[in-house]
Amino acid sequence: MKILASLMLAGALLPAQQKTLTLGEAEEIALRNHPRIRAAELRAQAAGEAVTQARSPLLPQFGASLTAVHAQELTRITAGTLQDSSLSSRVAGGLTLSQLLTDFGRTSKLAASEESRRRSLREETFYNRARVRLHVREFFYRGLMAQAVLESARKNLEMRQLTARQIGKLAESNLRSSLDVSFAEVNVSEAELLVVRGENELAAALSELSAAMGQTEAENYVLQGENQVRPPEISSEPLVRKAREQRPDLASLRLRQDSAARFADAERRLKFPSVQALGATGLLPFAERRLPSSYGGFGLNVNIPIFNGKLFQARHAEAALKSEAISQEVREFEVKVANAVRIAWLNEQTAWRRLTVTHRLAEQAQRTLRLAQTRYDLGLGSIIELSQAQLNRTNAEIADASARYDYQWRGAVVEYETGVLR
Repeated sequence: MKILASLMLAGALLPAQQKTLTLGEAEEIALRNHPRIRAAELRAQAAGEAVTQARSPLLPQFGASLTAVHAQELTRITAGTLQDSSLSSRVAGGLTLSQLLTDFGRTSKLAASEESRRRSLREETFYNRARVRLHVREFFYRGLMAQAVLESARKNLEMRQLTARQIGKLAESNLRSSLDVSFAEVNVSEAELLVVRGENELAAALSELSAAMGQTEAENYVLQGENQVRPPEISSEPLVRKAREQRPDLASLRLRQDSAARFADAERRLKFPSVQALGATGLLPFAERRLPSSYGGFGLNVNIPIFNGKLFQARHAEAALKSEAISQEVREFEVKVANAVRIAWLNEQTAWRRLTVTHRLAEQAQRTLRLAQTRYDLGLGSIIELSQAQLNRTNAEIADASARYDYQWRGAVVEYETGVLR
């Protein structure tokens, strides 16, 4: 029992195992949890209900009514209107029916305008998904970079601690000076500071990543990246054409313009007549003897606008001007999109060239460190020379990791700017 209790206590004291996380898993969590995406989806659903509202006048309108009245004999309402109206004691129930026969396409244009607006909000949903995925990639690559920096810092600390111990042993045998020992101890302290900064940067990056995934609590993940990198596109012009076709925010703006144009057409049709069919039928089970026991009728109502102080003309002009303004906004945004794609492509090209240089630099720094270590072991080099070589190796490893993940981040920006991320 004591052995079992000891094992349970030891298991409780062990740190919780860290979860591994890939980029695909991070994006999946974000798309499932992020409130921005859910809010965009709800707005698109609400716009779908607006389409139903706009189409409702095209369908028959049924209504039922039940009326019970007790009135004085020969009572008439004579105040409040030009004509008088008699009141009769009765209990009656009936049905009414109305159907819009034509308004020369105004209602249909209003429904089409709302449909374009719904599609615009649907594209905004894809845009918000793309933004969330871009933010996840940004902080995922930042976390990978922080992991690599921390790993290099810890390797550097271990290497300098080993060097300090070796120099200490040699100094005890009077084979190295106390100055060498002091330099080695300073190098160890500097390496410890680099580890502390690296741990803080990694914790901050993981916190940002958790927020980008829509999580309220920061998780202590171990991030797993992809080692393979693809070279960038040779030219930016195919990317510009792809962006004009695929960018969801550009598509959303175009659909907004289409919605405004259809609404302007609907406002133009205000000046046309509207024709409506009306019908009513019902029973009077209890009523004065002068009233029949049932009623019914059918008719047509034609509403013809003649003059209303140029109201309809002004409404059409306002809608048309707003539609043209959005058209100009579309043109401006197309220019911005093309420029953003070209800049993203240039940044990706620069990151690709930097990746080649930093990889070569890391190899050179590693060779230099081996030579410096050999010279120092043979008594041909100084502790300063060795320390500088160690520092150069660490900085080169950090620069290589930074360049690798910066290139992947620049590639993600290109995918976002061209509309590949959705």
